[in-house]
Amino acid sequence: MQQNNERHTQMRWALWLALGGLIVVRIALMVSLPLADSTEARYGDLSRLMFQQGYWLMPHVNADTPFFAKPPLSMWISAGAVALLGLSEFALRLPHLLMAILSGVAIWLAANRHEPTSRVFALWVFASSPLVFVSAGVVMTDASQLACIAWAMLAAWRVMSDDPQANRWRLVFWLAAALGALTKGVATLALIALPLALFAVTGGGVLRTIQALLRPSAVLLFALIVLPWYVAAEYAYPGFLSYFLIGEHVMRFVDSGWSGDRYGFAHSEPLGFIWLFWAGAILPWVVVFVLQARRTLLPKAWRGADESTRWWWCWVLAPLIFFTFSSNLISTYALTSVAPFALIAARWFADLGEAYRRRVVWASVLLLPLLYLIIGWVAPRQIDAQSARALVATAHRESQATDPDIVFFERYKFSGKYYTEDQAKFAESITDLSPWLSRPGTWLITPHDTMNTLNAGAAVERVARNARATLWRVRSSAN
Repeated sequence: MQQNNERHTQMRWALWLALGGLIVVRIALMVSLPLADSTEARYGDLSRLMFQQGYWLMPHVNADTPFFAKPPLSMWISAGAVALLGLSEFALRLPHLLMAILSGVAIWLAANRHEPTSRVFALWVFASSPLVFVSAGVVMTDASQLACIAWAMLAAWRVMSDDPQANRWRLVFWLAAALGALTKGVATLALIALPLALFAVTGGGVLRTIQALLRPSAVLLFALIVLPWYVAAEYAYPGFLSYFLIGEHVMRFVDSGWSGDRYGFAHSEPLGFIWLFWAGAILPWVVVFVLQARRTLLPKAWRGADESTRWWWCWVLAPLIFFTFSSNLISTYALTSVAPFALIAARWFADLGEAYRRRVVWASVLLLPLLYLIIGWVAPRQIDAQSARALVATAHRESQATDPDIVFFERYKFSGKYYTEDQAKFAESITDLSPWLSRPGTWLITPHDTMNTLNAGAAVERVARNARATLWRVRSSAN
C-alpha cells in the first residue's frame, strides 16, 4: 500500500512538472513569435487600435471600418493588458493564456470525484492536446470562448447534480453564458445549449434540465450583462445586429459560398471534416477517445452509464455532431470538446491497472514535452514567414528615415498594419504598385516574382526575403 502511494506521488509530480514545462514552452513562444497573418495579426491589430484610438465600444479595422464579426470581450482583455504592460506580442497574448488556465481550473473542479492522480491526468490531457497548446496564448477569441463554456458546463452540472450551492452555481452558469455572448455571441450560447439539449433528450429529462437552470434572477443577471453592449452597439452602428446575427450566425454556416463576409472568406470543407480536425486536436489521445467511445456510446452501455459520464459525453459530441453538417469550418471549432474529453480520459486512466498507468504517465511526460520543445525550435522559422515583423524590422534598420515608406502587395494585410502601426501603404493591384517604383527610398514587400512581372529589375534591389515574400528597396526611377 505504501509503495502504491509513493508511486502515485511520483506520477503526480511527473505530471505537474510536465504541465509546468508546457507552460514555460508556451510562454517562450508567446514572447518570441511574431503575430502571424491572418487571424492572430488581425485580432492583435484590432486590440492595438482599441487601446491606441479608443475604440472600446466596437473594435475597428481602421477609422472608417468597424469590425462587426465578433463582440469585443477577447479584444477588451488584450487591449487591457496592453494598457497595463505596454504594446507587445506578449501583452496581447497573456490574457488568452490566462483564459486557457481558467478552463483548466474548471476541469480540475469538475474532476473532484476522481482520485488525485487521475485528476491531475485530466489537466495533462487537456494541456497537452495540440489544439489547446496552440490556442492558449494566441490573440484570438477561442480561448475566451472555451473558458466561458467550460465554466457554464461545470456550473450547469453542479446545479443538475443538486449541489448544496446550486443557487450560486446557477448564477455562475448565467454569468459564464453572458460573458460568452460578449465573446462570440449566439455561437457561444449555441455551444452551451447543444450539449444541454443532447443530455436532456438522451435521459437527463427536458423539463428537469429547464427547471434546474431557469430562474428569473439568473436570467436577469444575463440580460443586465449582455443587453447594454448589444443595444449600445446597434445604436452607435446601425445595421450591426443584422449583419452579426444573420450573416455571422446563419449564412456563414448554411452557405459555404457566402459572399457577404466583410472581413474574410468562407472556409469550405467537405461535410464531416470536423472529425479530422477533432483527431488532430487531441493527438495522441485520439486512441483514448476511440476506446472510450466504443465502451460508452453503444445503446446498452449508454443506458447503464452514470449521469456524469453521459454529461461529459454530450458536451464532447454535441459540437462535433453539429459541425458535421457544416462545410464552413476551421480547426478551432473542435476546441470546446477538448475540456470534457479530458475528463473522459481521466476516467479511462482511473480504470487502468497500476502498471499501465505508470507506462501512460511516463511515456507521455517524456515524449510530449520533447515534441513541443521541437515545435518550439521549428515554429519560429515557419511563423516568421507568415508575418511582416522581420521584413519591416529590416526596412527600419536599413533605412535612413525614421519612418520609411513601406508598401505591401498581396502579403501581410494585418501584420503589416500592426508592425508599422498603420504607417504602411497597401497596393491592391499591379497598377497601384507601379507608381511606387518612381519614388527612390521606398520599401516594397511583395511575392517573390512580382518585380519580374513589372519588369522592374533596374528600379529595385532585393534586400531580404523569407519563404513567402521579398523586401525590395527602390533605388532609381523605373525606365
